[in-house]
Amino acid sequence: MPRFAHDFSKVPMSAKNKDAPSPAPPPAAKAPACDAARQSEKWSACIQPVVIADDAGKNPTSAPSFAESKSIWGKCCVDLTVNATKTVSKTAYQTLDESKDDTPTQEEKDLFTAAGASACIEIFVPAQLAQDGKTGKDLSGGGGTYDAGTANPKIVVVEGAVGEVVAHEVGHALGHKEHDANATVMKPTGHYNTPNKSDVSTDVCKKAKTGSVLAKGGATKDCCMTF
Repeated sequence: MPRFAHDFSKVPMSAKNKDAPSPAPPPAAKAPACDAARQSEKWSACIQPVVIADDAGKNPTSAPSFAESKSIWGKCCVDLTVNATKTVSKTAYQTLDESKDDTPTQEEKDLFTAAGASACIEIFVPAQLAQDGKTGKDLSGGGGTYDAGTANPKIVVVEGAVGEVVAHEVGHALGHKEHDANATVMKPTGHYNTPNKSDVSTDVCKKAKTGSVLAKGGATKDCCMTF
């Protein structure tokens, strides 16, 4: 009888592998452990932007970006929410008298009163600052924080300030009252348009979570700080 060679190369792959076991899935990646030094409760605070329009209520200043504040302070397990923007209509406040120390000027006090009370970190945005007969955006590095660490801190920051500079001032408002010598967000740049570093540290997080404006989310340390 003639013999015929069987050509296995023509057998469909589905037939050849019909009874072959399926390959095992790759092992799931393990989440990195959070060491005790980085474990934290969750904290929260709100931001209330206040822009300044002219006497007719037109041409308001533009609020800065708060994305950097949320991202940077989120590393410390602080959740920041941003309220709808308020507007104060007074042309004179668009060039705002800025204090050189921790006590606001009379014009700043008047602006704060005009904005009304708030349980949030209020961030006021003039077009520029005035100080010692000079006007500009870079005076006092573009702004400052008053009543830092209290239940109603107030920040003045000029229109056009970069988000990292805003985050620096938010750090003061949260309770980090001094500056940091290390390369973190709490080391000032001295310029409204020069970004601070986006880094935090154990010390920065600890000091920034001492203010009365903060609310603790619970006693469980279910958040991992990222440095």
